[in-house]
Amino acid sequence: MEDAKTILANQFGSNPIFNLCSPDTLLRRMGDLCTDQLLCNTKRGNVEHQYNINQTMTDMNIKLLKKLGEFNKDEVVLDYDNTIIFTEKEGCKMTYKRDYGYQPGVGILNEQNVLYIENRNGNSDAKAFQLDTLERMFQHLKDNNISRIDKFRADAASYQYDVVKLVEKNVTSFYIGARNSYVEKYFALIEDWIKTKDQTGEDVYIGEIEYRPFAQQGNRDNKYRLLVKKN
Repeated sequence: MEDAKTILANQFGSNPIFNLCSPDTLLRRMGDLCTDQLLCNTKRGNVEHQYNINQTMTDMNIKLLKKLGEFNKDEVVLDYDNTIIFTEKEGCKMTYKRDYGYQPGVGILNEQNVLYIENRNGNSDAKAFQLDTLERMFQHLKDNNISRIDKFRADAASYQYDVVKLVEKNVTSFYIGARNSYVEKYFALIEDWIKTKDQTGEDVYIGEIEYRPFAQQGNRDNKYRLLVKKN
């Protein structure tokens, strides 16, 4: 904070109507926006999870994106992922990458705008409490009268029955990575493979099949399209 004017000189140094305030004022204002951390444990395991949820900042961020017209695009795409931020700050925990840091849950709008952030310490895996995080994210969108999300994309950490049911209720279509160990038994059942090229120009084959996941958790009716890529 003491070097804020130097760090932000390119952004604000030549602005004729705005002068960056002093470090003390910045710290005081940021202190007003701080929220206390939440501590919780999963039903299984003894890891203490640390979360930080800032509803005021989230609502402000969504309002800014709404003002900028990001929800009026021809196609509104929402990506969710947990991103590791390596740091040696006091209090941060060891991540699965075997280094210290944080692992916040992040929602990205239209591939370039941060929509939602919930900070969590580095020892919290992406799967833990993800349903709660996504419920809060979608609720913030509803509270700001945003009901249109055309596509939702997430990795295999979102391959959870409750998460899929929640996403279905809030988006038009979704793409969630499936864990190979859960779906590899379907690979041999795919008969038609389409040859194409990946981003590097290498040949790949794409196949698909309908299947019914999470049957043991109560999904007796809904079928989903499983897309498989192989070299």
